[in-house]
Amino acid sequence: MTTATHARSAAHRLSSILGPVAVLLLTPVAQAMTWTEAGDAGESLVSADMTAGLGSLTTIDGELIDLGGGTDDVDLYQISIVDTTAFAVSVAANLSFDNDAAMWLFDSSGFLVGGADFPDIFPGFDDRGDGDCGLPSSPCLPEFFAGDFAGASTGIYYLGFSIFATQPTVGPGLPLSGWDRDPIPFQTGPYTLSLAGVEFSVVPVPAAVWLFGSALGLLGWLKRSTG
Repeated sequence: MTTATHARSAAHRLSSILGPVAVLLLTPVAQAMTWTEAGDAGESLVSADMTAGLGSLTTIDGELIDLGGGTDDVDLYQISIVDTTAFAVSVAANLSFDNDAAMWLFDSSGFLVGGADFPDIFPGFDDRGDGDCGLPSSPCLPEFFAGDFAGASTGIYYLGFSIFATQPTVGPGLPLSGWDRDPIPFQTGPYTLSLAGVEFSVVPVPAAVWLFGSALGLLGWLKRSTG
């Protein structure tokens, strides 16, 4: 077989490989909007749920569970805040007792930058609730409002969700080191966090990129085999 014939054969084989890959690369990636808690989100920066997807993150679905022995659950999510002026979080939940919950925001190093609960058990942070928290059995769910963090830096943050009266262990100049649990009342159940000004913290590498790299490697092999 002549060199020209080898080249034509290699080109034909490569075309049959790169054609589908090109289609994949040119196909728009679906814009995911919701993150569902993966197993049980951890309560430290190391074990936090890292939200993975492309584009805006508008919803996080999670659940507070019984960790056993009367230990209440704390869920921490790594997010990317891209607009600190528009950043806002509201909560819908179906917790097992009173729907009393708290929400916390930490920067990328674990320093507490904001909290919302009722009553104000953490000095320096405002009471935030979506109901009349002074009435028995009324829902009292935390909320961050647009503008609360205006002027803060964009980037990676950690959003925490816990039951009423459970608060982060932090101090002046000290990042998150644990949680001071006071589960009164003890609660479990599903919740949904609705977000604005947020994107996923991790952008997964599309499978098409891997395929394209594989095709380029095969191109090198074909070149060597026909050289």
